[in-house]
Amino acid sequence: MDGPYPPGYRLIRWLTGRMFTASLTDPRTDDRLSRIINMLAHPNSLAAPAAVARALWVTRGRSSKPAA
Repeated sequence: MDGPYPPGYRLIRWLTGRMFTASLTDPRTDDRLSRIINMLAHPNSLAAPAAVARALWVTRGRSSKPAA
């Protein structure tokens, strides 16, 4: 990508990482993410306050980076 990243890019990337990490252990987050990936739900549903709060709660104390 040429030039600087758009405002909010790092936050969105971090939150998306949390969503994917949460989907590994949380069935509700996994279902929500699967529905989006399979185009059964709109991607904006990941931005719902309940979805964000659940992903942050499930991944508290964990890194959003995969283990090597």
